Amino acid sequence: MDEKAFRRGQDYVTVVCDIDRGTVEYVSEGRTTASFREYFDSLTPEQLAAIEVVSMDMWQPYVNATLEALPLAADKIVFDRFHIMQHATEAVDDVRKAEHRQLLQAGNKQLTGTKYVWLTNQENLSDSRRQQLQSLPVHLLKTGRAWVLKEHLRDLWHHATPAAAREFFQGWYSWAIRSRLEPIKEVAQMIRKRLDNIVSYCRHHITNAVSEGQATLAHADGVAVKHFTQRRVRYKRRGLLACRVDQRQTSKRQRGSHSLMRPSCRFVVRTVISRSSWSTTIRRET
Repeated sequence: MDEKAFRRGQDYVTVVCDIDRGTVEYVSEGRTTASFREYFDSLTPEQLAAIEVVSMDMWQPYVNATLEALPLAADKIVFDRFHIMQHATEAVDDVRKAEHRQLLQAGNKQLTGTKYVWLTNQENLSDSRRQQLQSLPVHLLKTGRAWVLKEHLRDLWHHATPAAAREFFQGWYSWAIRSRLEPIKEVAQMIRKRLDNIVSYCRHHITNAVSEGQATLAHADGVAVKHFTQRRVRYKRRGLLACRVDQRQTSKRQRGSHSLMRPSCRFVVRTVISRSSWSTTIRRET
């Protein structure tokens, strides 16, 4: 989805989904701190205390709402690793586009048609793109060096403890800052600023579990959305969040409530965009 295509006339909707059951648990207009805070305000103090960990992207209004509403929230937030890697991949593409322009001016077309060679994870390369990669002087290209840094960054989430992940990142950060690749340096600084809530993945092992381009709205089971203004909604790239709840502290679901009630549930909050006033379309997540 091209984000720019929706900049005019778009309406934002925050949807809280149970990603285990594939149901929508809560719907609120907007993607502000207030719109997500409404969800937390619908919970009892016992239910708030039952939330163990929250996985989200780095959309600041959702971070603010979580910090305001949850006890000890700073230790419960995990920034989604796929969102982090999306930033790193976009940085590689920025390096590629700049270098490609420079090479074309010199009559060099070796980066022509290589975009998805650099954007694809190494193990997912097709045979033809793998051969294309092998034919390129990877370590002589700025794009190649950016790609290598991106691929190494993926190891950040494969450590047993946050401390081990933090130690790994310090080495990667030093490498990235010395790379003289500005988009990569910006990503490195962004991660360093939020490192505590990134390496916390190694303790909680929770993500949004939704890949870019594959996510759709979870099925609402005719409950959480029927009271909402009927619209056709589409998935928005920002605003993913998942919650894990302690089974021992979760009370029974209240009649008519769309609050977080079931034991041992994980939830995802999505920001979606409404494009028309047509009937609501909800599709099951795959």
